[in-house]
Amino acid sequence: MMLAYFAIPLVAAILMLMYRAVAGPTIPDRVLAIDASTSLLCALMVLFAIMYGVYLLLVVAVALALLSYIGTLVLAKYLEGRSVGE
Repeated sequence: MMLAYFAIPLVAAILMLMYRAVAGPTIPDRVLAIDASTSLLCALMVLFAIMYGVYLLLVVAVALALLSYIGTLVLAKYLEGRSVGE
């Protein structure tokens, strides 16, 4: 199936971003790498949902995207030095 060829660059990009998350020189670099890798993981899950017809993966991908967004906001506020409620 042709959609399987789209998974290879996504997996390669996720692996490169995981390297950046481990070896990142600063904490914001690591947060950005983790955020980008979760976005690509959501895209990979959507691709697998289309390929295999398991549409429950779409729900999981949306939930993961929302948790990633909230986590990035919380970490940005923490690194800025403000509390979450401000």
